[in-house]
Amino acid sequence: MQKNTFDPNKVYNAYDTEENSIPKKSWSEKLFSLEGFCNICLIIVICLFGYSFLEDLTFKLTHAFPQVTEATYKEIDINNDPIQVMLPSENKKLEKGKNEYTEFAYDKIAEYSLSGMIVAINTDFWLHGLMRNDFDKVSLMDIGIVWGKIADKDYVKNYLKFKSEKTSTARWLRYTYKCRGTDCLDFGYIKSHTAHTHLVPANNNIMSALLTLKKYDKVKLDGYLVDLYFSKGGKSITSVSRTDNNAGSRGRNNGGGACEIMYVEQVQIGERIYR
Repeated sequence: MQKNTFDPNKVYNAYDTEENSIPKKSWSEKLFSLEGFCNICLIIVICLFGYSFLEDLTFKLTHAFPQVTEATYKEIDINNDPIQVMLPSENKKLEKGKNEYTEFAYDKIAEYSLSGMIVAINTDFWLHGLMRNDFDKVSLMDIGIVWGKIADKDYVKNYLKFKSEKTSTARWLRYTYKCRGTDCLDFGYIKSHTAHTHLVPANNNIMSALLTLKKYDKVKLDGYLVDLYFSKGGKSITSVSRTDNNAGSRGRNNGGGACEIMYVEQVQIGERIYR
């Protein structure tokens, strides 16, 4: 008769074998599983966001310290309309421009000098590296600006609300006007003394100066209204009127809108002038 004996090692080994009976997945099986695919997607998203963040940070650090070209005691006059002098179309040649993102060409349509009070700013640099189109690479900043009777900080705070924003199709200046009583300005006056201007800096120092602008600052910009031509093809057309807003706009008829595209060669903020 065979004698049964208790072997604790055999019990342990049997238990260990049972626990490890599920086969381990190879690295290729893990990689092509749903869990592996989700992990890869997560890593890609983190890398893209990190790249965009670093690019935005680098851009802002690069333009953190504008150099003052000269100082002036002449105060900025924000009461008058922009000065616009149309340039003759004959014998004009496209001029080349370049920044850290791209090369482009521009056609000077009019000499332009704009003085007013800033009511909205859009640099749109967050995730700029991921969502930048050809126009974004050239026009690096938008401003909402007012002049005349509207260019009063208290009046704007009490009756007007401005927001410059970018959508998937365009850049807009949205504003609401709530005013009742004898102090209210006509809405037509509000419209004709408000501009949403896409800015194309002539150089890095101009860009640095523009980035120092804050809401309600008084600013004077000198340069040109321009049509833009992109390196990969396509173009954007500037408006040349402060009152257009739809199909009657020069820009709208050519695929753009009623906003001005301004090539900025000089900026005055307070007593400081930048070129």
